[in-house]
Amino acid sequence: MPSSPLENPFNKKNRNSDDSAFFKTVLGKKGAIRKHKLSPTEDFGIEDQLIISPEEQKRIEDERVFGEIILREFRALRQFFGKEILVPPLPKEATKERILEWRRLGLELHYLPPEELAEIHRDEKGIIFYVRPKNINGWKKKPDAVFFDNIKNGELPPEAATLSGSWMLIDSRPKPVRHDGIQKYPADFLAPILEELDKKRIIKHVLRDGKSRLAADSRFGISADELDQTQVMKAI
Repeated sequence: MPSSPLENPFNKKNRNSDDSAFFKTVLGKKGAIRKHKLSPTEDFGIEDQLIISPEEQKRIEDERVFGEIILREFRALRQFFGKEILVPPLPKEATKERILEWRRLGLELHYLPPEELAEIHRDEKGIIFYVRPKNINGWKKKPDAVFFDNIKNGELPPEAATLSGSWMLIDSRPKPVRHDGIQKYPADFLAPILEELDKKRIIKHVLRDGKSRLAADSRFGISADELDQTQVMKAI
């Protein structure tokens, strides 16, 4: 047997009268090389624990993708709000494959924490008399004043100025310039779906003057009522 675990056991100087027992141990029956299992006390653990199954490899890769998204959101929220905000795990629907597909469609996962974006002042009777946006470090582009006036006047509930506290898919591409519903995103993945819905007359691209829209494949031509239709939502 070798005098040191680092020495070559097949080197002649290291072999002794126990050669036959040694080779039987290493080769096993019919000359097949047997796995040498490491002792649990050795640095690298048991050999079986070092063999990663395809399922485990996928889990590790998924967690790396998930971790990158969570870290990105944590940094962005800290920069925006000027404080650290806990970012929860991704929803179960967000597999690595679906995340990559969403990105191909121009959609990215973002976390909106349950933070209030407005200061709402009430009188002793609880009636709102003043609403203004909060002073938040990274908030550069804010809603028009009419948004906060609508909360004050009761046209919007106070909760309208509070973020949802959930993960959302957001299309962050610049919006096309508005032009009577004719404007379109370049290479919009919804275009063929909308064209098919238009052909079936499930959605009707009709302008206010009664004329047909020039772009049946524009997502900007769908009314809120049409969007609420089960057939439309299912198709999209």
